[in-house]
Amino acid sequence: MINKIHVVLLICIHNACIARPILTMFMDSIFEVVAYHIPEHCWRPWRFGAVPKNYWKELRLLVSADNVHAIAVLRDFIEDLGHEYGVAEENLADWYHVELTRADKRILSELGGLQWILRVLHPDHKWNTARLRKISSVTAQSKLKRLAVQLL
Repeated sequence: MINKIHVVLLICIHNACIARPILTMFMDSIFEVVAYHIPEHCWRPWRFGAVPKNYWKELRLLVSADNVHAIAVLRDFIEDLGHEYGVAEENLADWYHVELTRADKRILSELGGLQWILRVLHPDHKWNTARLRKISSVTAQSKLKRLAVQLL
């Protein structure tokens, strides 16, 4: 659980007077700063806006080596991504209808592709790989338009 000291630390990181030297020590990654100072928390680095360099490729290598922690992190990421696109956890077929942004498609590519990820996370599910390959890309702007229409 994050206590008040952690919140103060996060606020201090964003303070321009001290942020630069701290960020420089941690390769300009807010995630790295926070994870270093609060290691007991299970952070989701993709929620910090930018992940550390080579993060997705390194995660893929760890998942490929059957690293249990890496697989759990990948599962968290895919659950977050699925939630963003309206994919119900109990209905894996929803993934066939997702229209990914270019940015999300790039991330998934670095992770080995959506097909590979879904097969790793749900090995017992019979995936139609041809349908997964046809998942289209959309621009962030068209995604926002689609979400706005859904809200109306």
